[in-house]
Amino acid sequence: AVEARLEALQSSERLIGNQAELASRLDRLRTLMAERSHAAAAAAQSRQAAARQWAGWLAARALPDGMSPSAALEAFELAEQAVQRLQQY
Repeated sequence: AVEARLEALQSSERLIGNQAELASRLDRLRTLMAERSHAAAAAAQSRQAAARQWAGWLAARALPDGMSPSAALEAFELAEQAVQRLQQY
């Protein structure tokens, strides 16, 4: 009976230790989640600011609102080629 009680106490101590370890892991994960959440929010704000800046750049040049950077570059390259061809004539 004493051995059974001792085994039960040891088992209980192991469970308490496991519970403490799991609680510690949970705290670390919650901290990491909060850090990642803040980083994601900052990245979203940065992306929105860049999108507003790009939209302003397009508007200042009378280009279509949804034009991508690569499309804008291509448009300017085509315009430059056209100017060069006109100068050749």
